[in-house]
Amino acid sequence: MIKCGKLLFCGHNCDGKTCMQCTPCDKLCSFSCAHDICKLDCRDICVPCTKACTWKCPHFQCSKLCSEECDRPLCPKTCEHKLTCGHKCPGFCSEPCPVSCKDCDAANYMNCNEEIKTVTIEECGHSFGYIYIDRHMEETANDLFSKCPVCGQMLNWHPRYDKILKKKKSLTEELKENIQKLTKQSRFTFPLCDSKIVQQFSNYIGSYNTYVQIIRYIVRDTKNVQMNLFKHLLKTF
Repeated sequence: MIKCGKLLFCGHNCDGKTCMQCTPCDKLCSFSCAHDICKLDCRDICVPCTKACTWKCPHFQCSKLCSEECDRPLCPKTCEHKLTCGHKCPGFCSEPCPVSCKDCDAANYMNCNEEIKTVTIEECGHSFGYIYIDRHMEETANDLFSKCPVCGQMLNWHPRYDKILKKKKSLTEELKENIQKLTKQSRFTFPLCDSKIVQQFSNYIGSYNTYVQIIRYIVRDTKNVQMNLFKHLLKTF
């Protein structure tokens, strides 16, 4: 018997004991925001954070809730904070600071120099020159996940990439909702759960929203959801 191990759209690997017989992800949700870490199972729909957005600085302040898209611009000013190493932060005002500067912790700095401000990924601590990481985030904006280009750590929250990350989160929650509808008729979730198929389908039609609409139509109007969805995807490719 071959274990599944497929990468699911949530970012976890399937623990199913048989290939193509995936069930809803039962791992703990990996999502977090500036206030808290989600404590639900991954298959459950996350509860939107209703606390005020924490993204503020002396120059700008977001007036939205944490789970809503921010309404303030990026601050171009240099961060004035001092790091634990005693040196000045090399990043932007109001964005996450690294633990130490490049001179004191060069191993965690990539594609940057003293003349370029840095952007730090809090989840893993890696810092990048903002030109490099901005380009990386734009190039992967339509991927299922945003990850650190060095270690692969999933990126859930960063004020600089608020629009990209919240768009992905919203679509992930829509997929979860449709998975729940699917499992009312079939206990298996393949191929809807498979990240590779979801990504290929999205690349082909150019929109996750269109993908979700197609899934909704199929879930609503077919009896054998799993088989019909699989046949539909095969015809598409």
